[in-house]
Amino acid sequence: MRSKTCLGLLFGVALSCTAFAATPAANPDTHLVKRDGHKIAFHVIPGKLPAIVLDAGGGNDSSYWSTFAPELAKQTGAEIITYDRAGSGQSEEVPGPWSLTGAIDDLEAGLRALGATHGTILVSHSLAGEIATGITARHPEWFAGGVMVDANVPEFFTGEMITRQLKMYAPLFEQVRKAPPTSANRQLLALGATFETTQGAFHKMEWPTTVPVAVIVAETPPQPDPADAQAWRDAHALFASKAQNRTLIIADKSSHDVAHDRPDVILKAVAALYRGHATAATDAAYDVVIRNGKVLDGSGNPWVRVDIAIKDGRFVRIGNVEGRGAREIDAAGQFVTPGWIDDMDQSGDSLLEDGRAESKVLQGVTTAIAGESGAPVGSAKLADYFDRLQKQGISVNFGTLYGSSQARGEVMGDVDGLPTPAQLDQERAHVDEAMRAGAMGLGTALIYAPASYQQTPELVELAKVAHRYGGIYANHMRDEGEKLLPAVAESIAISEQSGIPVEIYHLKAAFAPGWGKLMPAVGKLIDDARARGIDIAADMYPYTAGGTGLDITVPNWIWAEGKEKGLAKLADPSVRKKLKQQVAAGSMPGWTNLITASGGWSHVVLVSAYNAKYDQYRFKDIATIGRALKRDPADVAWDIVLAGAPHRPIALYFGMNENDIETALRFPWTSIGSDATATSDKQEADGHPRAYGTFPRVISEYVRDRHVLTLEDAIRKMTSWPAARFKLYDRGAIRLGLRADVTIFDYDKIKDLATYEKPTALPQGINYVLVNGVVVVDGGRHTGAKPGLVLKGQGWTAP
Repeated sequence: MRSKTCLGLLFGVALSCTAFAATPAANPDTHLVKRDGHKIAFHVIPGKLPAIVLDAGGGNDSSYWSTFAPELAKQTGAEIITYDRAGSGQSEEVPGPWSLTGAIDDLEAGLRALGATHGTILVSHSLAGEIATGITARHPEWFAGGVMVDANVPEFFTGEMITRQLKMYAPLFEQVRKAPPTSANRQLLALGATFETTQGAFHKMEWPTTVPVAVIVAETPPQPDPADAQAWRDAHALFASKAQNRTLIIADKSSHDVAHDRPDVILKAVAALYRGHATAATDAAYDVVIRNGKVLDGSGNPWVRVDIAIKDGRFVRIGNVEGRGAREIDAAGQFVTPGWIDDMDQSGDSLLEDGRAESKVLQGVTTAIAGESGAPVGSAKLADYFDRLQKQGISVNFGTLYGSSQARGEVMGDVDGLPTPAQLDQERAHVDEAMRAGAMGLGTALIYAPASYQQTPELVELAKVAHRYGGIYANHMRDEGEKLLPAVAESIAISEQSGIPVEIYHLKAAFAPGWGKLMPAVGKLIDDARARGIDIAADMYPYTAGGTGLDITVPNWIWAEGKEKGLAKLADPSVRKKLKQQVAAGSMPGWTNLITASGGWSHVVLVSAYNAKYDQYRFKDIATIGRALKRDPADVAWDIVLAGAPHRPIALYFGMNENDIETALRFPWTSIGSDATATSDKQEADGHPRAYGTFPRVISEYVRDRHVLTLEDAIRKMTSWPAARFKLYDRGAIRLGLRADVTIFDYDKIKDLATYEKPTALPQGINYVLVNGVVVVDGGRHTGAKPGLVLKGQGWTAP
């Protein structure tokens, strides 16, 4: 039951609210959305999209609208959303003053989580005028359905009016201060304390003229001040006159509270908005039309100015598009390209936690291929993993390889040694099972134990199995530094002996004495191999630091009996003495010395220790930490490894050279891969800027600023080339019939902002991203949509 008297503080008038009984809203589903440590309850009556969002601005919103929600659902068939906004202080979980920005953020978070970000209709009442203005200004593209305003408008709150309102309500606030300190009274005082600031900011807001609005105002002047009531009506009339798509509706026989006095007016206005939008959407020839952009098709061709029509997730018309789209995107002044493909991804586990993959899509990535160390599960569970991932929903397309060390581990565990013929047969069987489940190939990380214990003949035998199913062999080589050339030669040999295509992961020359020499030699080695018919290529990321576990600083023999025994040995002072001698001697068979390759401990930087004692030294190099703790740098590094277990402490290794990066980028057979995990919100990032900046950095740094690549070739390296490598023949180019993955960016503004000190800073200049024809990034923000598909290798057949 709503109280008979309520205060419309931000209206500037006291409201007399007719009481009514709250009717349950057709058994709505409740979704708790978390934002910055608090929860907001969103209540949903299921229906067809687009959704209608009811925002009352104050009080318990779902109760306020409960008599309207079922009737709206009945009249329109739409999904109806109401919510209890913690931002207004109505939740005991969130004490404190009301914040306009916080309220807008709460609504934004909920609509993203519910996917109500396309064609949505917003109905605002009371304090929601401020919120409606803020959310539509922030996301005009979300509210193509229109907004119905029975609420505040910016034109009302001039400086003079704010002063008058404060003076008018001074006696009331004094009464409230003397009243019992209930939650409602505390919130009322908080509203009063922020009134001048909030309404001043509100007055400066501007509604986007692209959003249709029906603005309602009562005919009868409410108390206490008829002059203010007239100013209220005049402000609404002025607001409505500023755009042709705004309609002013006078609700006669009504007090100020139209929502309660004349619910029929609101129901008709909202239903009309909904019918208008639904009819327009039904009449649309296409789902999405992208117009006026400079289109790069992904093949390396120069751009052409054409329109692109998308329907049912595919490109259906390219050229002059006369029909209208349910969603129209004006890409004037921007480049339109196929969605970017990250072919060296690490997101197999993180996508199960949060499928939005914000760090990927916000930098233009629409497809991610993982599997350096294998799939997140064993071969027998891989099919179920794929099913679960698809059911949960993902914002990117995702595929994975199965790991050679996974097959070995399922048979032999994580110890050193050669497999027996029977064990090798079992390993082959696991690869076979994984490929039939949908793995895209065989992945290896030969620099790490226990994968480093696998010898070339074993790898060739497993690669032969993957090759039978059309798979690829992608590998983190045994050495990327001093022994780089022999490592490349092994990759070529595996391809020659098994017939499988080979991809070298994150190509680099991480050895300071070899800068300027090793990378050109690698290029010749691979060019010669390709000239004689060996299908080998590489991917790379555009940074001079690599990032991996701090345990790589320990010679691999320590792990020969498994991780648990290895950690015990690492704690033994006598063992450490031997390890330090080996580290000082440089690389050894089966182990790459990344300390030497990086130029010493001063070039190894701690990113995450997973231990409070050492995490205070994040982003400091190990030599500096050693001096602070008065410890040998090797002891510091290995103490951190022990203290972080069972987690894997991470470090940056600054072992590469910019000239070598430029050389590698110019090789025609290199593609772009981040070597990073997809993260969203509070998920822990890799600690390397490549997670948020790899793809925009290629364009801003190496195309626009340094002119290392042409834009056409950079886009090819991000789209059609990796698609061809991983046999993604239905995407990677803008061509009729292909899957509609699209990235739209502003060439002049695109830039990576992530740094080693701030590795999660979002890039700029990437405005729209579509995955399978659905807008996932809209105006530079994630929509919450999860249209991504699990991509399966050619060995998979539908059940």
